[in-house]
Amino acid sequence: MIERSYLSPFVPIPLTPSAKMYYVKKDNTVNYHSNFYSLPLGTYQGPNTQASIKEIDGHIEITNASNHILCKHLIPDGKGNIIRNTDHGRDKTEKINTMITQTASLFADKEAAIIFLEKIRTDKPRYIRDQILMIRKTIEKYPQETISQTLVWCITNSVFDAVDFTSVSASLSSHFNQTKQTIPSIKLIEPASIEKANIYPQISCIDDYENLFLSPLKQQLP
Repeated sequence: MIERSYLSPFVPIPLTPSAKMYYVKKDNTVNYHSNFYSLPLGTYQGPNTQASIKEIDGHIEITNASNHILCKHLIPDGKGNIIRNTDHGRDKTEKINTMITQTASLFADKEAAIIFLEKIRTDKPRYIRDQILMIRKTIEKYPQETISQTLVWCITNSVFDAVDFTSVSASLSSHFNQTKQTIPSIKLIEPASIEKANIYPQISCIDDYENLFLSPLKQQLP
């Protein structure tokens, strides 16, 4: 009874059923409730290619085995419908190849950059264009040394994502700036000391001293 005033009311957490997996057909479509929905060209990677489908507010969301969203479609009335997205039939491979080649040329190590970008395309085929554009912006923002070290770090740690690439570049750049700021500078108590240190005293001739002091003494001697 004492603890009751301190307790919060129980709120049940709704359980979301896991998405069911469906096989992708050779024509890059998937059958869901007797309707056929198109998928981006190249989704089919063999007879074991699968995609998950989830219904959300009157449409379906289709994701691949890596849980990346492939596309969304409205759910039609009835059955036996073929729902296509005209953009899914376009072959964008050649354009992406050109983007990868051009972007890789911006790195000091072009071969490593191609490996990095191709891995991103494998992991995120739907978002590869956006990924490449983000990497280009990062390259324009930071020095080449920072970009090279970021590339090495990402490949070494198996990080293949443009967002992470940008974050690592920002972190390395910040570290470099802090290192430069911590280099101690010499502060002179008297700035004119440098000028004084470069002054050389005049050198007197020994003959002058002999003429002034020794000559009179010699004359006084018997």
